[in-house]
Amino acid sequence: MIEAIRILFLAGVVGPAERPSSLGQGRSVALALAMLVVGCAEQASPAGDHPVVSWRLDDAELWSVDERSGYELDEEAAGFLDGVAGAVFANEGRAVVADRGNRRVLVLNAAGRLERTVGRLGEGPMEFTRISTLSSWPGDSVFVYDIDLGRGTVFSPETGEGRMFEFEGMLPPAGAWPGPVAEEVWLVERGQLWPGKYPAGRRRVPFSVVRWRVGGEVIPVDSVPGPDFYFGPGGMGAGVPPVPEITSFAAGAGFLFVSEGPPRVRFIDAEGVTRLEVAVKGTALELGGEVKDRVTDSLYALVALTRTRMEKRLASAPLPERADGFAAIVFARDRTLWLGGRGIPGIEHRDWINVDLDGAPLRRLRLPRSLLVMDAEGDRLLLRRQDDLGLHHVETRRVVPAA
Repeated sequence: MIEAIRILFLAGVVGPAERPSSLGQGRSVALALAMLVVGCAEQASPAGDHPVVSWRLDDAELWSVDERSGYELDEEAAGFLDGVAGAVFANEGRAVVADRGNRRVLVLNAAGRLERTVGRLGEGPMEFTRISTLSSWPGDSVFVYDIDLGRGTVFSPETGEGRMFEFEGMLPPAGAWPGPVAEEVWLVERGQLWPGKYPAGRRRVPFSVVRWRVGGEVIPVDSVPGPDFYFGPGGMGAGVPPVPEITSFAAGAGFLFVSEGPPRVRFIDAEGVTRLEVAVKGTALELGGEVKDRVTDSLYALVALTRTRMEKRLASAPLPERADGFAAIVFARDRTLWLGGRGIPGIEHRDWINVDLDGAPLRRLRLPRSLLVMDAEGDRLLLRRQDDLGLHHVETRRVVPAA
């Protein structure tokens, strides 16, 4: 149950909940949607004095992935991956991959060959128990967050040497990202969750955003809606099915980027002030008719051993007619944002949009649901692919204008 909650919440970092178990079975929860934004720049301030940039999805130029380019990780040399928690490009063409289940981080050279392995199972220096996010850190370093230990680790991909941050005096945060200034970390605190504190039913529980400064100072920033949770007689669990509300995060350029369910992203600065919102038009997935049947059948297939329970849940909380919101936000190495839509079982594609830090659209992609954008640098994408057995793979590809 706790794992399902973590997966739901961290959808914006490691992508929607499509992580294999140790048996290699995909656990694709209905978390991710055909997303985003494009457009023609309407400036308005309906909910404050910050600008809102609004576009339509189909206003952005359509690009496609060149399948013949790039490389795929040599898993004979590196070993099989047990759940990719994040991946980023690094200096000199390197790529860094967080292999969650194997409690390690892989550093690949510009050709995709294994250069070094960082970490192992444990609680000591440069050891991990459950990596939940991996991000770029200033100075060509990498930041790894271990959600079980509530600890951040920063290391150099070039040397493998690093240091740790212990977030003492608080519950292990639900998420952590490099902060808006040097030697700070954005933390999202989940607080205490238990049945009885919240009425029965599906509801979103607010989480707190703080800035944690090396040395232990904590600076409150904001409160955001947490993911959907289900509270009932049987306890607490993830609020799926049918299609939960989710909160997605990324950080960079001094901002925390937050999507709280509707198809818009807020740019929050170090003082907790929203400086910009990028809104979406034309991103909703219509879940009626034959599409609804496909989604329902796919949900049943995910829980074949508990179909009766799934039928009861769907009867009490039927699929909505539409699904909206950003399931993934990626702040890329080239200082642009990639916004990813929902990856809903039964719908085999997901839309991605690439925007600059002014909110203007650069390009869009329609990718198979099995692919997640992890990072980007110009026309190079770092992708996580999930195969038919639910296993994760890492590859790079170039994007080109669609024919």
